[in-house]
Formats: sequence, structure tokens, C-alpha cells
Amino acid sequence: MRGVRLNGWQRTGIVLSVLWVTCASMWFIQQVPAHQPAITSVFRQCIQEPNAHRSVCKHRAKSFGKELRRELRTEWPWVALAPVFLVWILAYVVVWLGALDWSRLGKDAWQPRRLAPQRVRKKPF
Repeated sequence: MRGVRLNGWQRTGIVLSVLWVTCASMWFIQQVPAHQPAITSVFRQCIQEPNAHRSVCKHRAKSFGKELRRELRTEWPWVALAPVFLVWILAYVVVWLGALDWSRLGKDAWQPRRLAPQRVRKKPF
């Protein structure tokens, strides 16, 4: 069985898509420790309150950290995957528009043109 054959631009698109998702995922993974100062700040503010208990402040900081991680997990598909889908749709639209014969106007203008070269018939003498 012969598999699906991909064009050059499709192969390039797949490589760029994988690269984009990988880099965006790595960026999101790095954002979790970047919020550590905010979590520490929540703990410090809690501790500075009068009659503050260490366990209550620790719990408040942990819940804030969990909330931040949850937000990052919900934002990840929008930043990593949504641009991939949008760019693929845009690429197919551009390729489809490029395959149209713009020299013809009217109702036949939206018919895709033949991309294969046509044979030139030789006339007999």
C-alpha cells in the first residue's frame, strides 16, 4: 500500500508546525517557575498580616500556585495549537488561490487551472 504523498510546502509546514508547538510548549513550561516570585509575594503578604498563621499562608500560596498552573494549561492550546491551525488554513487558501486562473473573468474564473503542461501538437507538412 502506498501512503499519502506530501508536497514540498506540506513537508515544510509539518516541520515548522512541530517546531512551533515544541518551542511554545517549552516557553509555557518555563513560565511556571517564572511565577514563583508572585507565589512568594502572596505568602509574604499573608505572613505580614496580624494574627497570621504559617499553615494558612502556606495553603494560600499553594492554592495561588495551582491557579496559575491551571491558567497556563488552559492558555497553552490557544498559544501553541491555534496558530498552527490558522496558518495551515491560510496556506491552503493561498495555494488554492494560486491554482486559479485569474486571466479568465466571469463565471469560469473560479475553476482551478491545469497545472500540468499541455502537449504541443505538431502540424503535418
